[in-house]
Amino acid sequence: MSPENPEDESPVRNILLISEDRTDIRYIEQQFMDISGLNCRLLSTNSVSNALEKLENKDLKIDAIILDARLSGLDNPETLFATLKRDSHDIPIIILTSDADEESEFTQRILAAGAAGHIHRKRMSSLVRLIGTILFTPT
Repeated sequence: MSPENPEDESPVRNILLISEDRTDIRYIEQQFMDISGLNCRLLSTNSVSNALEKLENKDLKIDAIILDARLSGLDNPETLFATLKRDSHDIPIIILTSDADEESEFTQRILAAGAAGHIHRKRMSSLVRLIGTILFTPT
C-alpha cells in the first residue's frame, strides 16, 4: 500500500495451494510472486489435514483454493473437493488436473459440483488469468 494513497491497492489475497508436486509449487509461486502483478500470497501445503487447519484458522482469510487432484493417498479427489466446498463455503476452488481431455467425466463432475474452474498441468500459464478473473473482477 502506498503511503500517499492507501486506497490505491487492494488487500493481499491469500491463495491456498494443496499439492505435493514441488515443480507445480515452484511454478505457481513464480507466477504469483514474480510475474503476475496480482496482489496475492501463495500458501502451500502438501497435507489435507494442514489445509483444513488453515481453513479453520479465523485469523487467516483464504480467498481461493487450488487443489491438486492427484494427491497421494487420495482415492477420490471428488470427496475431498466436496469436503472443502462444504467447509469453505464461498471460497472458490480451482482443480489442478492431469486430465488430457478437458471434457473428461472427472472434470465435468467437479465443475458441476461447483468448482470455480480447472487448470491442466500442461496449461498452467492460464492460472494467473483464471485467478485474476475469480478474485479481481467485480461481480
